[in-house]
Amino acid sequence: MLHGQLLAGRFRVLGRLEGRGPQGLWLAEEPATRRSVIAAEVSKSRARRLIPAAGVTHEHLAEIIEIVSTEEGQGLPFSDNQPPPEALAIVERVPGRSLFRALQDGHMSMRFAVHCAANTVSAIAELHRNRAPHGAISDKSVIVETTNGRTNPVLTQLIEAPRAVFASPERLHGAGPSRFDDVWAAHALLYTVLTGHLPFQGNDAKSILLAIRDGTPAPLESVGIEDEKLQELVDRGLRSAPDERTDSIYELEETLHDWLCVDEAFESAGIRMSRTSERCR
Repeated sequence: MLHGQLLAGRFRVLGRLEGRGPQGLWLAEEPATRRSVIAAEVSKSRARRLIPAAGVTHEHLAEIIEIVSTEEGQGLPFSDNQPPPEALAIVERVPGRSLFRALQDGHMSMRFAVHCAANTVSAIAELHRNRAPHGAISDKSVIVETTNGRTNPVLTQLIEAPRAVFASPERLHGAGPSRFDDVWAAHALLYTVLTGHLPFQGNDAKSILLAIRDGTPAPLESVGIEDEKLQELVDRGLRSAPDERTDSIYELEETLHDWLCVDEAFESAGIRMSRTSERCR
């Protein structure tokens, strides 16, 4: 792609983003608004799947702004020695520190962890209301400390590749992105942000599948969290059998926000409660 040229007549290419996975990612800017965006190379079939997500906005979601396709007669300005992509997805760029990086620096408080998970889940729920799966939810796709004024956290889209450790057993068996896979990933994210550890370990899809089949994640109390409600959430969301597993992002969203409301109410009253289900009744 030629630097300085325009995409869709409004996004000026600034340069390629290196080291960000197999797909081509390009940094661009909308001169009229000075908005920073990223152009992600996608296939025609994937571009069609992304259409329901385009234009979906949420306080904690980086927006897919536009799908640019050659089929629509929109030129994709690539140099002569580069084959043009079939399509580009123009996505909002949210700079900052990812959850992955933040957890490397140390364990988070339980309330901050639940706050981060709850608001990320709300962003996922907004996508699902528009029948749009995310498909790449992980600790690397969540920005917990933004540097552009966005409200933390922000779930990015199309910037990070899917991580096998956040994929459901069905996805690891070869199924494509789905809302049910997102629900699994959201529970894996909740466990990760609470404990600072991945729920299952493995170097590839096969070893992760074996870990899911043969065991359950270490209990939350292993890191000092004695909260029956949160433990119940991760237990139900990370079961290997799909018919025994939570399959609604809205249920998870409601439960996490209820947890935060109860926690805030007790904190405001100066009451220190043990982290058990008694406090949420």
